[in-house]
Amino acid sequence: MYVIIYTTNNCNYCIKAKEFLQKHGIDYIEKEVNKLLNINMESFRKDCPNAKTVPQILVDDKLISGGYTGLIESNIVLQWNSRQQ
Repeated sequence: MYVIIYTTNNCNYCIKAKEFLQKHGIDYIEKEVNKLLNINMESFRKDCPNAKTVPQILVDDKLISGGYTGLIESNIVLQWNSRQQ
């Protein structure tokens, strides 16, 4: 299982999502997006075509709807733990 999280600088929900993943020992790849500098915007638009906000979180290329709230409501911790055993 792999997790990608799209974030921006100074985004409180992005920080909370990363803290949640770290707390549960879930490895992730962070892709900070910056519209002005066009950083990671191409992959952000491809992976999350209808997204207007961050964080956007993908698990095995599947977008978790709801950002941070969707993450904590998902069963990602159970999935991660079952694959690590």
